[in-house]
Amino acid sequence: MVDELGIDCSNWSGLPSQAALNDLRGMGVNWAIPGTQIGADGKRYTAQQIVAFEGNGLLVPSVYCYLNFDGNDPVRVADALQFGKYVWLDVEEQSTNVGMLRDAVAAAGDRIAGIYTGRYYPIWQHTGTEFAYLPLWHADYRDPSNAADIFDHFVPYAGWTRPTIWQYAGTTNVAGFAVDLNLYRV
Repeated sequence: MVDELGIDCSNWSGLPSQAALNDLRGMGVNWAIPGTQIGADGKRYTAQQIVAFEGNGLLVPSVYCYLNFDGNDPVRVADALQFGKYVWLDVEEQSTNVGMLRDAVAAAGDRIAGIYTGRYYPIWQHTGTEFAYLPLWHADYRDPSNAADIFDHFVPYAGWTRPTIWQYAGTTNVAGFAVDLNLYRV
């Protein structure tokens, strides 16, 4: 098996500089997944981030959409679909509303990439294995020096037996551009 290094970023990160893009490539980063939410400055940089990443040789297979569990998530998912990419549903809220998660999954339809989450969110105590058919992007920060063997340390939850992507480090500054570090096991 081979692990490919990738990053995710939000609109809070803004636009990557050429120095950041060069550093990412120098680190061995192969792919990027930008978020579709609005940034702290009220702007959304997703389209420009996609162009910058792809223009510098990074794959952008998908975007992620943060779910607020406030009833507007299907609209947020529909908005995320406009980028023409698969959509990861970002489940980080303390909600236990399984029905709202079902609605978001349905809104993504056949363009759903999977679910980004961590085992510690309470919703997973209420879903059983209902969403285990979807790929898991698992967030659990580990020592980056040991990142190569993190997949061996996965503890199953909510029916998932292994993640597709593992976010092993959060908020890493790369030449002034904030990213999270991830591994994708091929």
